[in-house]
Amino acid sequence: MARQCVVIPLLEHVDGRIQYTTATLGGFNALVVVEGQVRGGLLSGPSGRPTVWGPTLADAMRKVVEQNRAWGLTEEDVTEILVNFQAAYDLDAGST
Repeated sequence: MARQCVVIPLLEHVDGRIQYTTATLGGFNALVVVEGQVRGGLLSGPSGRPTVWGPTLADAMRKVVEQNRAWGLTEEDVTEILVNFQAAYDLDAGST
């Protein structure tokens, strides 16, 4: 089974602006990223609705670290998962 991690995705614009793409009312939705695959989705709670972490970005990022640790991931594991996710994304984008 492929490893997965949780992130708060961001989009960095050419002009240097940073946009958190899952910002929502009350905080941020976390995205589950699957290693080496171009798939993922919003982390959902018991109700099936996307989990909102916050209210601040710092609070949401603390929850991201806690969740990844709960899944047994180190910072290095998360980096590897994200690099492999990006590589799969780039390959997929190049094939279209």
